[in-house]
Amino acid sequence: MIRFIVKRAVPAVALAALVSCNKKSDAPQEILLGEYGSMTGGTATFGISNHRGVEMAVDAANVLYAMHSSAAQDDLLKLDTNGKMLARYKKIVSSVNKKDPAINLKPVVDGVGNIYMISQIGDQIYLFDKNGQFTNRFGEAGKQPGQLDHPGPAVIDGQNRLVIFNSGRIDRFSTSGRYIDGLTIGPVIICSFTFLLLAYAACAWFPHPAALAGILVAGLADPAGAVVGTRFGGGARKSVPGSAAVAGVAMLVIVAVGVPWLTAVLAAAAAAGAERWSGAVDDNLVVAPVTAAVVAVLA
Repeated sequence: MIRFIVKRAVPAVALAALVSCNKKSDAPQEILLGEYGSMTGGTATFGISNHRGVEMAVDAANVLYAMHSSAAQDDLLKLDTNGKMLARYKKIVSSVNKKDPAINLKPVVDGVGNIYMISQIGDQIYLFDKNGQFTNRFGEAGKQPGQLDHPGPAVIDGQNRLVIFNSGRIDRFSTSGRYIDGLTIGPVIICSFTFLLLAYAACAWFPHPAALAGILVAGLADPAGAVVGTRFGGGARKSVPGSAAVAGVAMLVIVAVGVPWLTAVLAAAAAAGAERWSGAVDDNLVVAPVTAAVVAVLA
């Protein structure tokens, strides 16, 4: 569940992170890459946490490039491996093109240190040399091959081509901006919901009440585990609180469909184990049939 809580008047959307930096004085210096705030100096939270990722890139020399992006600032910070700031390119995009909103900027760096700024909102790509000097820009908004439609993550491949995820396409450009080719990405067919439907279909092979138990456990206990794990699991993908929630809800569900208590306890434990230790397999695919199988064998 996404929440947007503003403690003062007008929110200024920005990214959050603190990076330690060396300074000539003995006292450590903190470089504020960004934080959620408001125009009046208040703070705000967006989503589950008030700290989010920072758009970054790393060059061949392990130099870090991090965006300091806010409603009024689009600075690119260049830091060494110890956190020392080597350069700060102020208003790197907005100084070149004042019409570009200069938000949702993504830096990419090639093997010799040239910088490419991907403007997701502006549908532009800006090129800078290793010293941060602007050299070129390209991009035309649109959905045709060679055009940009809210371009996203990008990399420089081994042949020095710019490869961009471009709203349903993966497009390749030369570093001078010439369109080379692209690949249309089809719809994602396999997803968690698809796995869940397959699991339900597998449960249909088991007799009643095993089939019903498996379907209800997958539909009720697994989501309960996700909610509890997110709230109390300390950020872990799988956690003891989440697994305990799966087991508890699963046991109640299985008893409710008429399965004896002992069988329900064992089947609930199997469901919790399948949810937590499904390995590389999506747990939506295994929780329901595992539960149904245990109930069918023991009931």
